[in-house]
Amino acid sequence: MPRLTPSQLGLGTLAVVAPTVALLAISGAQSVLAITMLVVVCLAIGTLAATRRRRPATGSRVVAQGSPPAVESIPAAGTVASVPERERVHH
Repeated sequence: MPRLTPSQLGLGTLAVVAPTVALLAISGAQSVLAITMLVVVCLAIGTLAATRRRRPATGSRVVAQGSPPAVESIPAAGTVASVPERERVHH
């Protein structure tokens, strides 16, 4: 499992701590049990959200196979470039 960068760790921490503090302020909880329960619920929700977040796939890329497309040469100055005729489809 790849390690978190400092910015990811800081953002994750902020995403759990800020709503927890806001919920505590709004709820007006004063007992130790109520505060503990709110903190545990917020921590569980934050952990669940972090684990459910899809991570970008690393190390698995789809690379096109085959030869690169042909590159037409640019005619020199003063020459006329030949234009291919349209393909004719017989019905």
